[in-house]
Amino acid sequence: SRSLARKMCFLDALRSAMQRERKEGKKVILAGDLNIQRRGRDCFWGTRMLDMRSLLVTSPPQGASSEHVELHNYLLDGGWEKVRELLRNRTFRTQTINASLQKRTIEKWRVVVDGKEAFLGKPFESEGMAKGGYDDYAIEGRTVESHGEILVARPPDQIRVEQLFECLKVATGKLFSLKVQKEVSKQHGLPRSSPCCVQWMMKLERDGMTDSFAKLYPDAEGRFTCWDQYKNRRYVNMGARIDYFMVDNSLFDACAQQGADLYGAADPKGDKKWSVDSEKAALNACTAFGRWRQAPFEGGGLPDGTKILLSPFWHGLYPTTVFGSHRRLAPPPFPERFWNKRKT
Repeated sequence: SRSLARKMCFLDALRSAMQRERKEGKKVILAGDLNIQRRGRDCFWGTRMLDMRSLLVTSPPQGASSEHVELHNYLLDGGWEKVRELLRNRTFRTQTINASLQKRTIEKWRVVVDGKEAFLGKPFESEGMAKGGYDDYAIEGRTVESHGEILVARPPDQIRVEQLFECLKVATGKLFSLKVQKEVSKQHGLPRSSPCCVQWMMKLERDGMTDSFAKLYPDAEGRFTCWDQYKNRRYVNMGARIDYFMVDNSLFDACAQQGADLYGAADPKGDKKWSVDSEKAALNACTAFGRWRQAPFEGGGLPDGTKILLSPFWHGLYPTTVFGSHRRLAPPPFPERFWNKRKT
């Protein structure tokens, strides 16, 4: 879409501005919401993208479960072709849904497959979204032209992890366990961000910048900074890490240090403990051990969070008194003395 072309123009201008600052002898810190997922683990495992062309020619890792090997052979033996055929023939239509909490009926768009009343996914807000506005079931690929350059928004034959297994069930009746789905996601999962955006992040690394969180917490799973509040995704930690402290390498090496452990590994009473890198610890952190409250479907907005005891690192980049859609994962990677010195 045109928005991707405009975004890439902004990102290229931003990178050029940082390069100019370095030529003047300055060190650069880029902090904020880039709305880009740099790695596969920077988004929920089920929403990661799978490059099926790569997956089919890559054997399961050593020690993979027998079900994982069965899946790989099944896809090679025609399972993926059945999914492709299913999605090539998908159609779209509206469905009237009874919104009981809102006491009204609403029109939503659905993806229909197999020439029958078989729906894929959940209802979509618009026809454009159902047709792949967020790359849902859109294996055809998508490109965008920007100033004479072709940007790859989504390569062909890519599909989300959760959608591949959903389509296998619809097209073939074949069911695979949650365990093997996570195994596939861990081995092959790619970020949902468009390849041109991910490549821009890689250019920053070649320019000599460090992704501070990934460097300090390389094995952390499920540590996200943004969730779809409209769908209450924060409640189950189905989010993405799109907020960054990107730091010039020389500055990072000279000044950065890891602070306190990531929040969520031990409950407030100290009765239970989990691995700090685990998905469970990440869920604890983003919901304040279950004290975060969902946005009510009947309306009224997000609940007030001022009276709830939260982590000291809760509000982060987006100070707020409600349970918002963004938060900081950890303190900035520099000690307080660094910032105090810069203030003077």
